[in-house]
Amino acid sequence: MCQGTAYFANNKRAVFGNTNSHSDAELQLKIDGDTYRKFEYLWWEKKIQQVHYDQVAKDILAKIDENKAQKLVEQSVKKNFNTDAKLAKWLKKVPDEWDKLFEPKFYSLAKKVNPLLNTFKEKMEKFKKQPIGKYNPYQAEKLPNLKTIKKAMPKKVGDQVWNQVGDKVWNQVRDQVWDQVGDQVRAVSYWGIKIALSLPIKHWFFDWLKLGIIVVFVQGKVKVFGKKGKYLGEYDKKDFIK
Repeated sequence: MCQGTAYFANNKRAVFGNTNSHSDAELQLKIDGDTYRKFEYLWWEKKIQQVHYDQVAKDILAKIDENKAQKLVEQSVKKNFNTDAKLAKWLKKVPDEWDKLFEPKFYSLAKKVNPLLNTFKEKMEKFKKQPIGKYNPYQAEKLPNLKTIKKAMPKKVGDQVWNQVGDKVWNQVRDQVWDQVGDQVRAVSYWGIKIALSLPIKHWFFDWLKLGIIVVFVQGKVKVFGKKGKYLGEYDKKDFIK
């Protein structure tokens, strides 16, 4: 798993990319990564570690002095990451590393990288103390009309669903239904985050969630469930796709 600053070092120099991925850094730096030893600077621990190599890789890189390469990386870190301002400059370009900024000790650093991070952190702490049911959108008690359901779902998505479900034989229906319900339940997590953090995220499925229903496509039917899993009714496939 990529983490920290992606570093490369040989006997002459140490270089790093504006990413935590060595493969992406190779492209940024326009270098052949196989001619360098790879390191990671774990900025949140102020620790440098070399990437693990198997014996074949060790043999290939034997001509690069390990201690010298390590020393060059240490010098680069001292020069380029010795202040919060310099670290923040790098972090601004690497949002994949921002999750670590939610730790209390990085409050000031997070503010330098993106002030919204601390705002999100405060909202997340408040979110965790509230009943999760508050963010459950599945609250429908009546079956929405067919036109309303169809409007909330793009036609191309509907076609994909029917292509996936239509050819299923009965002994596969259970798994298919579970997959559909599971996907929708997982989507609620994103919905909760969107609401809790006031994120301007738009997606057709969120419009569907506003209807307060879970929809399952199976055996030519559109089965609709609502609050506490109550079965609200169903529509025929032929009516749904018209």
